[in-house]
Amino acid sequence: MNKAEISFYHLTTTKFINALPKILDKIVSSQKRAIIVFSDEKKMDEMNLYLWSFSTKTVIPHGSSKDEFKEEQPVYLTLSNDNPNGADIVVVPVTMDYDNLNKFEKCLFIFDGNDEDELSLARQKWKKFKEAEHSLTYWKQNITGAWEKEG
Repeated sequence: MNKAEISFYHLTTTKFINALPKILDKIVSSQKRAIIVFSDEKKMDEMNLYLWSFSTKTVIPHGSSKDEFKEEQPVYLTLSNDNPNGADIVVVPVTMDYDNLNKFEKCLFIFDGNDEDELSLARQKWKKFKEAEHSLTYWKQNITGAWEKEG
């Protein structure tokens, strides 16, 4: 079985909702598909609205479990382990566990480095995935909010 490449995205200057569109734009621009897994419907609905309105120049085409044509969505927002759009990449907040990582090329765990609980969870997951011999990468925001690969 292939193992997903796992990347950790360490937020230092922005919140998850503000950082995600830039990450998704790169995914969609590279002709890949993604699902974003949420822990609750309110957070999913907030992101759904935000992706339509965060910029006057860019739109992230997406849908959610509440929409039709799930299989056609480049980005799909969900509360479950489904993958109706055939995504290559899964985006998961570090506070959540996700059972089907190896069904994807990549898994992106995003965490708030200013939150001690999330930082601790990220370290635990890094150790777990390293022991399981996944390919790991670590990205951290710099002071301008841009991503820099570390390690």
